[in-house]
Amino acid sequence: MDMPTENNNAGPSNSYGNNIDTTNIRSTITLGRSGSKGKKNTTSEVVERNSEGSSLGKRKAAEGEDGSSTAGEKRRAAKKRKGKEIRAARYIKVCDDNTKQRIERAMKEAMYMIDSKEINPTHQKYSVLRATGGVFIVDIAKTVLCSCLDFQNGFHCKHILFILLRILKLDSKSKLIYQKALKKKELKFIFNNSPRIIYPSKGIVDRLKAIAKRDQNNRKPIDDDCLCCNEPLGNQEILIWCETCGKNIHQDCFTQWERSITVKQKVK
Repeated sequence: MDMPTENNNAGPSNSYGNNIDTTNIRSTITLGRSGSKGKKNTTSEVVERNSEGSSLGKRKAAEGEDGSSTAGEKRRAAKKRKGKEIRAARYIKVCDDNTKQRIERAMKEAMYMIDSKEINPTHQKYSVLRATGGVFIVDIAKTVLCSCLDFQNGFHCKHILFILLRILKLDSKSKLIYQKALKKKELKFIFNNSPRIIYPSKGIVDRLKAIAKRDQNNRKPIDDDCLCCNEPLGNQEILIWCETCGKNIHQDCFTQWERSITVKQKVK
């Protein structure tokens, strides 16, 4: 009787004693692990993609919020600007040397305000007569103007300063004096706080106009050189002339010459 021999290669048996084919089990387990790993990888990729999508969505949402906020700020700023008056020219923070010199002239030189006209509550016109000749029209309004050559050359002329300082009595320390443009509230402040205007008598005005006319008739044509610097007179600088001989001279040249001479020379 043949005895069954022990098979060392026998695989594991189940609870009924039957052998189990481990080859398929191993491959199944391996496949299961591989499939599990593949599933994990796939899941990880999906999570990463979802994470990227979520981040992108957050960025877009944030950008949308920022964009909305910026747009809202722009709308609010535009609404604020709409109700706020804009100055017609750049605001001047510091008075320059040219204007300081003209302020000095406006305070010292003989000038007369012979007429004025109110155009509206924030616009008035003034006629300024110089003792040496010429009537200039000054506009104190949103844009400050004068009909003189000095203003046309880009300077804040002494006629404007004369009106602001000596007629309207604006504080000499006020920054409104040297502004090329004024706002409505500034104009109302100037006009409402100015004293009552006193005009020179008709006799004085007529006499000054006659002197001015005579001096203008005596004045020589501006086609020569300055007596002081020998530079051409038509170089857009302010000119004055001798009432006796009618010759022209740069006003700055005359001022420097006048300062250089001694008191004794002036007396002579």
